Amino acid sequence: MDSDSRGVALITGGAGTIGIACARVLTENVILLADTSSERLASAAEQVGSGGADVRTAVCDVTDDSSVTALAKTLADIGPLRVLVHTAGLSGAMADSPRILDVNFAGTLRVLDATEPLVRPGTVGVAIASVSGHRGFARQYDAVLRVATAADALGLLTASGAAGLHPRAAYAVSKRGMILQVQRRAAAWGTRGGRLVSLSPGLLADTTMGGLVQSTGGESRAYAGRSAVGRAGTTADIAATVRFLASPGAGYLSGTDVLVDGGVLAATDHHLDAVARTRWHSAPVAD
Repeated sequence: MDSDSRGVALITGGAGTIGIACARVLTENVILLADTSSERLASAAEQVGSGGADVRTAVCDVTDDSSVTALAKTLADIGPLRVLVHTAGLSGAMADSPRILDVNFAGTLRVLDATEPLVRPGTVGVAIASVSGHRGFARQYDAVLRVATAADALGLLTASGAAGLHPRAAYAVSKRGMILQVQRRAAAWGTRGGRLVSLSPGLLADTTMGGLVQSTGGESRAYAGRSAVGRAGTTADIAATVRFLASPGAGYLSGTDVLVDGGVLAATDHHLDAVARTRWHSAPVAD
């Protein structure tokens, strides 16, 4: 461990818009940004470090066990883990279903496996899930999602049929799995004095995924119309919530999912007509 006694905030997916936004509100820590591209990491580090923050970077592929193990070693060499913000993931428009499940779900298991031994009193983990993880159809995979390990997750999900779903449906299943695994693993973090939560954003206007949705127009307007606050979210909304979750003020929050969706799920379940509500909770089958 180096001479810096501050804690470390590890941000996976740290070159993405959510990762950068979260890093910017945690700069009292040493920031360790992890992502797959050294070029994108260099740009992200410049943005986060422009105000004088201590920013380090590490190339990491969450689908590779050895890469995640190396990331954990890099983290331990820098200093004690204070905050983990796990944002690494793919949307349903970015890859095929097996790849989405491997990155989003199995990748989360790899990161949580590697970082759990580094949890100490005061450590907080926040796994970025999605409001899509609350879609009703995804619950049929709960039995698999609860027990899957990093080694067998893709095989189990293939056998269950999840790997053959439309990519947007596989995305929802992957995020459902993240929510369940956080619930299951929070007790282990608690025995070490840490807390573990998931955070489920709704549509975020300033992300790649949000941009893709908004480019189609209709779904974005419908989303904003259902939102209790009348708009899509932003990465700043997520970062502010992460900042709170990492603070002592959230000291009794663990093993739960925090919805940051502007009230869209509530509106879907309580104010949409039965046909529209059923459609939202059903598995997507076409673009």
